[in-house]
Amino acid sequence: MELLVIFWIGLSVAVSMLAKHRGRRGWVWFLSALFLSPLLAFGLLMMKDDLTVKDFVESVSQSLEATHVRCPHCAEYVLPEAQVCKYCRGRLAPQDPAVIKQKAQARIDAGLEEIKAKEQNIIITGGVAVGFALLVWLVYLLF
Repeated sequence: MELLVIFWIGLSVAVSMLAKHRGRRGWVWFLSALFLSPLLAFGLLMMKDDLTVKDFVESVSQSLEATHVRCPHCAEYVLPEAQVCKYCRGRLAPQDPAVIKQKAQARIDAGLEEIKAKEQNIIITGGVAVGFALLVWLVYLLF
């Protein structure tokens, strides 16, 4: 019986760690997994949006680097269509805003791939931990 309790708590901790990785409150998900069911909490967590992805996309799309370019004279951000820097009055070569948006999109895509790879690693590690726990439980029951 005590092995089942330890297994239940271990799965609840795994759900809380995954929740924290997805930008959620880990302790809330730990308690819900502990009192409801780790499997149910895991399913509910996977149905929720990944807040780390939303925060990353929002931070990149709202950053000045996504909409502006740096002045080569004073290093301040100016609009890509500007011909004169509004800070230092230096001459600028106008740039195409579409190119800047493509760079920002490439940065978003690279960041999303990295976040998804981390999430897959966490899920694989959790699966291995659950498999190992089941194996230990099975050996305990047989011997």
